[in-house]
This record gives sequence, C-alpha cells and structure tokens, in this order.
Amino acid sequence: MFQSNPNPSYDFVVTDIPFVLERRTDPDWTITVGNQSHYILAFAKSGKARYIVDNEQYDVQGGDILFFPQKLKRTAVSNPDEPWHFCSVAFGIAFLDENISAPLFSEWPLVNLSSHTNELAILFTELSLAWTGKKTGYLLKCRSLILDIIHIFINEQMIAARSNPPHFRAIEKVMHMMLENYQTTFTIEDLLSHTELSPSHFRLLFKRVAGQSITKYQNKIKINKAKDFLLSGSCNVTEAARKVGFEDVYYFSRLFKRITGVNPSSFLKKG
Repeated sequence: MFQSNPNPSYDFVVTDIPFVLERRTDPDWTITVGNQSHYILAFAKSGKARYIVDNEQYDVQGGDILFFPQKLKRTAVSNPDEPWHFCSVAFGIAFLDENISAPLFSEWPLVNLSSHTNELAILFTELSLAWTGKKTGYLLKCRSLILDIIHIFINEQMIAARSNPPHFRAIEKVMHMMLENYQTTFTIEDLLSHTELSPSHFRLLFKRVAGQSITKYQNKIKINKAKDFLLSGSCNVTEAARKVGFEDVYYFSRLFKRITGVNPSSFLKKG
C-alpha cells in the first residue's frame, strides 16, 4: 500500500447513499452478498464475526473497521457466543481524477483494527442518527460524516504503510505544531527540542513521514495559508506575507511563485 507514493492524492466526492444501518445481530446471523454496486464501510462496535472473501477468512471484533469495494462477493457469520454489533454505510463515489484516485481504493485491506475506536464509534452513531432523523440537510451531514470516517481510514492506512517508524508520533506532533503556528519560522533546533532525535535522524524520519523536507513542508504551509488570506480579500500581498512570517515581500513573492506557479497578486485579483 502506498509504497510508490508517500502522499497519495485522493480527489473524490461522496454521491448517493443507499443505506445506513446499525444492527445488533442474533447468534445465528449470517449474510451472503453478491454483486453490490456501492462501496461499504462498516464499524464493529462490539462482539465478533467472521467474513469469508475469495476463500480467505477474516475475523472481526469490536474496534475493527471494514471496507468493501464494489462488486465484492462475501459471506459473513456472527459469533454465536458474542454476536457482533455493527454500523454500516453504503455510498457511491465520483472520482475527480479516476486514473489517480480510483486505484488507491483497491489497495485498502478489508479488515483493520483502528486506533481511533472512540472517534469512529461517535462518527458512526452520528451518521446513523442523521440518516434516521432525515432532518433538513441530512444528506449533506451524512456525506460530511462519511468523509470524516474515510479520512481517518486513509490516515491509518498511510501510517501502516510507513510501518509506524520509531518516533513517528513525535514527528506527527511536530508537523501539527507547524500547522498551528504557520506564522512562525521554526529552526531545526526549535523542532528538535520536541523530540529525542539527532538532527540527521530527525530529518530522515520527517521526510519519510511528510514526504518532503522540513523546509519544503514549512514553506508549503505558509504559502497555502497566504493563498487563503489573499483569496478571502482580507489583505494585500504585503499583509499576507507578514501574516505567515515573511518580512521580505520580494522573497515571499518569489517563493510563492515557485510553489504555486503564479504570482501572489493573481490570487489577490480573485478575492
């Protein structure tokens, strides 16, 4: 998964939603699914079940998240001693660039133990309530919740693909700090103070996790934030540069063009 690209690009929208189902199964629960036309995500809230796909067996238990692509034939049975309680959703996807995004979905494993069990339980419960209540705007709410769930799923697959390198959490924390403090220009020493790594090891792991060097990652954050300021119409180029930590507007403009391919003033005109 994701071995050839450390930052795969997912570009799609959720379209139709045929059903959202929450169920506590009976001890004798079983199901055989043939040629379904939609993607399925399911979350095991508790209990156990067993799926058989292409003669391969998958044991499911509370906390697992399941992903089934279209046209996947499968059989499942609930554990008679601990019948499983699950929530599932079927949804369609429209890929904005099918050649890039669609193949990524075929790489996902069918059954995954999530490290975000509580968060997923809350999201699936909200999804079930929104679908059942069908208040004004419920489809928008349901699509939003499905995307939140998929986002968690994607991040977990990317982490797994990187084999969870030592100190990964420390790198992730540093990246989050850079995102939150986009107006600050961090030195390597600033960032190292939040880890127990040597400078060379830190640079190596950062690039492995972020897919780019520390400098490129930091500059990309700043320029993307400046772009938002310009498009909002809340400030001019000089003000946008200062908001993201650049006093030299000429250097800012050169960097902006290098990263985006256009001058910052072109975004200002769109605001």
